[in-house]
Amino acid sequence: MRVVLLLAMLVALLPLPSQGADLTLRFTGRFQPGTCQLSVADVDVGTFEATYFAANPQSPAVSFTLNRSNCASDLRVLHVRMAGTADDSDPRYFAVPADGGVHGLAVWLYTPSQQTLAPNQAGFDWFTNGTPAAGHLLYARLVRTGMVSAGTFRTPVTVQVTYN
Repeated sequence: MRVVLLLAMLVALLPLPSQGADLTLRFTGRFQPGTCQLSVADVDVGTFEATYFAANPQSPAVSFTLNRSNCASDLRVLHVRMAGTADDSDPRYFAVPADGGVHGLAVWLYTPSQQTLAPNQAGFDWFTNGTPAAGHLLYARLVRTGMVSAGTFRTPVTVQVTYN
């Protein structure tokens, strides 16, 4: 009996099989470069007699400045494009909505090197060199695309920017 009791005690002291599991815990995150604040004033391309465009295919250029400020120091390039409705007769230009009575005109946006900023197309790269603020000179003018009629207009253009 003692032997049985001794064996029972020895068996009780032996490690019993146990189950275990490994759990992998993953941490994720996203580190994005900073951004810039952008601003631009509304652009008045001028007031003209409708007959002006009978002799002139386009209006005089009007300059305006796209400004950036509070840019993070890690930003090096802003990829800028202009989005909006393209003119039906020439997709390089922005459409002038007919709701103000104006017909036969479109808005041409371009850079100082005369690179056209066509609607919804690649625009230009603006190199920051790590500086927090700067302005980029641009130009606008009206272009005759058909028979011009008098009225007023507002052509919305959205400035879209991606960062590197």
